[in-house]
Amino acid sequence: MQSETTFERVHSSDADRLHAMAGRIYHQHYADLWEDRGAQYLRDALSVEKLRDELSQPQARFFYIQSRLESAGFIKFNLPAESGENDGLYLERLYLDEAFTGRSLGKLGLQFAEQQAIELGIERVWLKAMAYRDDVCRFYARHGYTACGESTLSFPKVVHGRTKMITFEKRISRQSDAT
Repeated sequence: MQSETTFERVHSSDADRLHAMAGRIYHQHYADLWEDRGAQYLRDALSVEKLRDELSQPQARFFYIQSRLESAGFIKFNLPAESGENDGLYLERLYLDEAFTGRSLGKLGLQFAEQQAIELGIERVWLKAMAYRDDVCRFYARHGYTACGESTLSFPKVVHGRTKMITFEKRISRQSDAT
């Protein structure tokens, strides 16, 4: 599968395509997080305008995950701020269409982000995951990520009891074996 998987940079001109993909995939995996099935979150956080804005930010990197020439999902990470405030690459989104889950594409996405960090001289990759998604938390742990903090999702309409997020991190180096 690895040789058939590519990561293609997303450009601001792709905001409409990215919006359609993000909405479809987000709904597949996280509709149950929201009282309104995610409608407001999708309007606020994954609108075409919001994605276009994110795509224009110099620290943000979006890539389509292509599997056998089909769009399987996308990955977004943010480079550390120049201020040195954060010493790691923040893996903000790793979204895979449910039709492509179970094909090692998530693992390849993590490896891609880690390789990008190594090439940029960044020694830490970190991310946040919804605590109620045990399968997702186990996935990150299986690939060498350790829990290092907790936070609370602060958006309206989150289902009661599902606001806890876990921060995971992985220290990497040039010598580190990819996950």
